[in-house]
Amino acid sequence: PPPPLFPPAPLLFFLFVGAASSPPPPAAASTEETPLANAPAWTEPETLRQEKDTLGFYVSSHPLEEWADWTKVFCRLSCSTLKQQPQDKRVVLPALVQSVRTIVTKSGRSAGQKMGILMLEDTTGTAESVMFSNVFGQFAHLVVGDGADDGGDKPVFVMGRVDHSRGDPQVIVDKLVPIDGQPLEKGRLLIALRGPRLNGS
Repeated sequence: PPPPLFPPAPLLFFLFVGAASSPPPPAAASTEETPLANAPAWTEPETLRQEKDTLGFYVSSHPLEEWADWTKVFCRLSCSTLKQQPQDKRVVLPALVQSVRTIVTKSGRSAGQKMGILMLEDTTGTAESVMFSNVFGQFAHLVVGDGADDGGDKPVFVMGRVDHSRGDPQVIVDKLVPIDGQPLEKGRLLIALRGPRLNGS
């Protein structure tokens, strides 16, 4: 017999439903790029601050690096070498004040006054220092911002004595000096030159 002119009814219904339910072809992806904002580059201090805020540590450099030549004029001590210093050794330590914890003293002549526990940091590690109330009253403005006890990663010279009584070495602070200041008092330098040396003999 001759072939049918049309497909059977069930097959025709299936083809019709399949054609109606097939998804439309995907739209062509846009090749247009969103322009980026033209923002100024961060300064090195801002870059370091963003690194510390985001990662918890510095990556590209360290805030004390730019002061290395200056601080070496006065001292070569670091946080990692404090444990090698004898009890009550007088020290000058360049460091960042990483954080400040204030405590109100409850007894003694300084009752009701604030003292500070400072966490110091340099390129070799961290160390704790203690500012008793009389010292904290004089130098707290160098490490405590407006209403903040976070230290703000401020570089300073820490002057005081080493204390091993609590196990890990601490610095009992006598004085703080901004990193661009002179931590040592002005004095006299005596230079002795031998005559034969001057004559080249």
